[in-house]
Amino acid sequence: MGRAFFSNLQKRTFYIKDPFYPNAAQQFDNAVMVILSVSGETPQVIIQAQNMKQYGSKIISITNSSKNTLAGLSDINIPYYVTQEMIHETNITTQIPVLFLLEAMAKKTYNRHQI
Repeated sequence: MGRAFFSNLQKRTFYIKDPFYPNAAQQFDNAVMVILSVSGETPQVIIQAQNMKQYGSKIISITNSSKNTLAGLSDINIPYYVTQEMIHETNITTQIPVLFLLEAMAKKTYNRHQI
């Protein structure tokens, strides 16, 4: 969703769904990475963020709290604070705040470059 929205506004974007994606950091040297994580504690996501920072990428994270490992690694963290919902082991926490934030970021980026 976020990748498509940025792309539709003429921003070159990539979507990495697989946290085990090999050598992602080297391919995105000096990029801005928007990383989404409810907990901010998924080990594979944290490793990717560390690798990307090592190659000069700026990290913007959107997490459900500002007190987590990913938020601490990020240049900018945008927390959204909603109650986590679980069914058995599955996290079903709403992602509506994330969609709003991604859309707002994309529009602001687009408008900034139209001036």
